Amino acid sequence: MADDPFYAQNLPKDFGKLTKRLGPKTLTKGSIISFKYDFFKNDPYPTIIVTSVSKDYISGLNIHVLTFYRIKELLGTKINACKNPAFGYNLVKGNGYIIKAYRKYKKVGMRSVKIFDCDAFLNIIGITRVLTPKEAKIIRNDVSNQINKKTNINADQITRL
Repeated sequence: MADDPFYAQNLPKDFGKLTKRLGPKTLTKGSIISFKYDFFKNDPYPTIIVTSVSKDYISGLNIHVLTFYRIKELLGTKINACKNPAFGYNLVKGNGYIIKAYRKYKKVGMRSVKIFDCDAFLNIIGITRVLTPKEAKIIRNDVSNQINKKTNINADQITRL
């Protein structure tokens, strides 16, 4: 697989080194972290953009709930969560879609915490292929036509079976 030119295309040179160990005081507002969560309801391995850190809790936006567009909006130049010291709940609370991803996690339930490099994370997100609405409509119509051909059988075809 490593010899496949498509596999290696557009990947950063440090692709395998996207995460690092979490040291004391490494975690700040705007950090991107991933961890195993013992008290999960829906997502046992959340990846979040940290909005606040307290003694017992870490709050953030779970990116598994967000679209690539919204993640790029948060990490890109518009909000720049990674490098903006003012990043927090108050900065995103006006956006109803983004605020639905807000979660609060107990520190005692967090295991195997990894912190991501923001620039490398943005680079990886940029690699993904997003369909335009026109492409999605073409695919949707093609699938619909294929289903119709299989399900709409006329009487002549039934008698030949």
